[in-house]
Amino acid sequence: ATAEGGEFCSSSSSGRLCVLPSDLPAALIPCAPSSEPRPEVEIARLQATRRLRRHLSSLCAEAGIEPPLMAFDRWMARSKLSEPSPLDPLLPAAVGADEGLVKDLCRTGGAGRTEAAAAVALQLAEAAGRAIERLKGGGGGGEGGLVEVHVHGPLLRLSLSSAPGGTHVDVSHEHYAKLAALHAKHAPSVAGNLRTRVLCMMLRYQSLGAHGNQCALPPAGFEVLRQRLGIRFECFASPLNARYDRYCSAFADTDAAFGSIGSFFGFRPTHGSFECNPPFVPEVLLAAVKHAEALLSAAEASGGALSFAFVVPSWERVPFHHQLCRSAFLRGGAPLRLAAEAHGFVDGAQHLKAAAGDRLRVSSFASTVGVLQTAAAAERWPVDA
Repeated sequence: ATAEGGEFCSSSSSGRLCVLPSDLPAALIPCAPSSEPRPEVEIARLQATRRLRRHLSSLCAEAGIEPPLMAFDRWMARSKLSEPSPLDPLLPAAVGADEGLVKDLCRTGGAGRTEAAAAVALQLAEAAGRAIERLKGGGGGGEGGLVEVHVHGPLLRLSLSSAPGGTHVDVSHEHYAKLAALHAKHAPSVAGNLRTRVLCMMLRYQSLGAHGNQCALPPAGFEVLRQRLGIRFECFASPLNARYDRYCSAFADTDAAFGSIGSFFGFRPTHGSFECNPPFVPEVLLAAVKHAEALLSAAEASGGALSFAFVVPSWERVPFHHQLCRSAFLRGGAPLRLAAEAHGFVDGAQHLKAAAGDRLRVSSFASTVGVLQTAAAAERWPVDA
């Protein structure tokens, strides 16, 4: 990895992977998490998540319900919106049947299956609670071991020497070099091993699953946003897909060593320009728009120049889309709409693709681009109609 003009770049025969410097004020950067993730616990969390996925499938089969695609992933993402102080960074801890999951299951099980869907959701929540208690007791992951890195074809493979069943993660050479550069910048004086932190972080995202929720804008899209709106910060990213060296992500504990400042929902900027491309989960999308609007209201009152560029699916009948398109802070008239076949994203599994040309994917949906700004931001970064 090399540093060029503030950029961190890695080079290979497939091209260059660069991370650009953000312009985030130091006052918005929180202290590093007090505890270090442990590989054996992250492996236990991964195994627990896989058991819960299988449990949902079994419960649905017994109830005669065909679970919608990604119902489990939406349940996981939605759960953290109602947990201000999560008992676990990943697993849902809410007591009782999740209303969103019940609705999701009724989509394929039929409106008359509400009672059966609620029973499935309740049993899944109870199983998640038991899994969290086991993790709090130490994870059941043994005493740890050495983190090993081996070349595995075009990728690098990281594993824990004592891990059962050959649990491992794979990453391209370029992405590993990117992570090493971010780690050198953000955690140079903190005790801990780069390999251990990379393994813990990647195990967490492997537990999360749903690579489709980890897609990112292509470099050309980011460059337009930087030139036109001064954007150098992502509100929803990960160490693996981040464009800039500071960003918000889902997991502060595993990601802070690589530049994350934590969740967007805990982010409180009063000025600046930011990109928002949340996971395509309706409740998360709605919460993101509402959080941005709350920040914009506060900034407007103080005269701050605050701007958020949202890139979201064009699901026009879903509440988040109404919230965005009818926001009092929307600038430039009607939001821009991009046909699915006319644009694409960087694949959420980009870190598993050695060739840069394989990392782009055509969008599955039409996309809406809407910019929300305070009056001061609209003067500083005007949006065309």
